[in-house]
Amino acid sequence: MNKHYTAMSKSMVIGMVIIGGSFSCQSTEELKKEQYFVEGHRLYQANCTNCHQDDGAGMAQLYPSISGSTLLGNDARLACLIKNGSSGIGELNRPMPGNPKLTDLEIAEIISYLNMKWKSDTISYTPTEFVHEALKNCKN
Repeated sequence: MNKHYTAMSKSMVIGMVIIGGSFSCQSTEELKKEQYFVEGHRLYQANCTNCHQDDGAGMAQLYPSISGSTLLGNDARLACLIKNGSSGIGELNRPMPGNPKLTDLEIAEIISYLNMKWKSDTISYTPTEFVHEALKNCKN
């Protein structure tokens, strides 16, 4: 019976090494992109879904859709919008409150999520350094 458990333990260890090794095959870039997507989704849920909804469709004539928005891909403008808000944007021309408590990293994660989710930009994420520079250049 002891031999059975020893053989089973060895098999489990080998299996875990193989599974663990398959996850480590991802590049640092791929891992970072996945991290930004997951954290961006969490932050979107906490800060954006009340108005823009889970599916990014917005709320009829109240809040604009993110899905299909011309702002997707304009990461500098999105960074400024998320941090500082706007007095009126888009076809609905409604004000959007800013969220000044979000860090540059959190904004980068939200923008990355938006682009990967609704612009189908699965290639890249928005670096924190880019957001930091973009926020310095925001027009009020």
